[in-house]
Amino acid sequence: MRLCIQASVIQSILAWLHSWLPRRLRTWFTSSFPEWFLPTQIILKRKKKGWDGEFDNEIANYETIKSLQGVLIPVCYGQTEYRGERALVLSDIGGACVAEAEGAILHEKVMRGLFEQALRPLAELGITHDDVKLDNFHLVEKEGGQKAIMVVDLERLNQLGREDAIAHMMWDVDSLVEAYRDHLICLKSDGLLIGKLKDLMEPVKVQPVVNEPVKKSMFADVRGRGMFSGKGNLPRPPPPPPPPPPTTF
Repeated sequence: MRLCIQASVIQSILAWLHSWLPRRLRTWFTSSFPEWFLPTQIILKRKKKGWDGEFDNEIANYETIKSLQGVLIPVCYGQTEYRGERALVLSDIGGACVAEAEGAILHEKVMRGLFEQALRPLAELGITHDDVKLDNFHLVEKEGGQKAIMVVDLERLNQLGREDAIAHMMWDVDSLVEAYRDHLICLKSDGLLIGKLKDLMEPVKVQPVVNEPVKKSMFADVRGRGMFSGKGNLPRPPPPPPPPPPTTF
């Protein structure tokens, strides 16, 4: 849920005073009292019914990879209560979900590089995303107009060794690109694709099946070894051995 915050007079004064503080003090005040320094737009992610464990996991995961907040994942300002349920207060990263038409506007080769840029920092920490699907990736625009992908929905992360995480990350990238290709084809079929399909994905190369003619020399070679006799007829079985001579007593 996207919310727009209207700052009160006191909050506006505090924000002005906050901007004049030294950097270390600003950081301390922001982390200690985040509710006073929230941006004008935030995302309120309400806990799903029966998802208490997943909600607790996501809070812990945001803390584990705090160094990536605001860079590759949203900033987590903490939690609150909304209509009787706990909810996370996250930064609004903007952009569009890759699983939507607005997020499927780049060529698959470009997307491969962006997917890897989004997942590699996690892998370097020995972490992989355990729910790799297009819905959990947002195409955003950074400063200077550069496109980037940010990762959302962090309920399920895996703690692996660095080497194992990097190997798993490469498999995840391949899986995402394949899903992206299928998504483009579906959007084209539904008339929702923004742009032309040929400009967004590589053409599918189909190798033709070539039936090579059977050479006569092959059969001649087989006949020469006694497997065939005549014109394609199987050889006759050998005659049965003669019966043993009668035994006299």
